[in-house]
Amino acid sequence: MKTTDFALYLNKYFTVYLPNESGSTPMTIDSYRYAFILYVTYGNVNYFV
Repeated sequence: MKTTDFALYLNKYFTVYLPNESGSTPMTIDSYRYAFILYVTYGNVNYFV
């Protein structure tokens, strides 16, 4: 998998899967998005990912 593929699949997860397949509400999607931002930030700061 190319490094750019990750961003593509993550975007599809938030824009296609969560609202359509899973039926998540906009507030749930925002919460998931924020949690993922925190996770990536933590990885960058602590593990230099």
